[in-house]
Amino acid sequence: MSEQAGTVRVPDGADAPPISPGLDVRAIQVPSALVLTGELDIAGVERFREAIAPSLGHGGTVILDLTNLAFMDSSGIHVLLDAAKRLDGKGCLFLHGVHEPVTRLFELVGISGFENIHVIGCDVDPFLIQA
Repeated sequence: MSEQAGTVRVPDGADAPPISPGLDVRAIQVPSALVLTGELDIAGVERFREAIAPSLGHGGTVILDLTNLAFMDSSGIHVLLDAAKRLDGKGCLFLHGVHEPVTRLFELVGISGFENIHVIGCDVDPFLIQA
């Protein structure tokens, strides 16, 4: 740090611009969000695939609220992994409200190993679907 407060010395010896201790806050549109209620199994996979297709085409963060999802089988896992692969390099899946028994299924298949899948356990229904 140079003698001037807030100035950082860069490797070539030139001073960088002062660091401003400010905060920038901007309102943005909520990214694509889908709320899943009931069961994501072989009977509902095609419906889910059709519903998520536009979000995958746009890229960015795709929010899937699983707060009210009661069950998921291997076909549900496969469709989530396929969605993550389609987003690879251009977005991620944000899985909110993951709870048992889905949490256990995610642990068994190692879903946390996918860089563009983010799993958040929460009991709060963010969209107040069941309010």
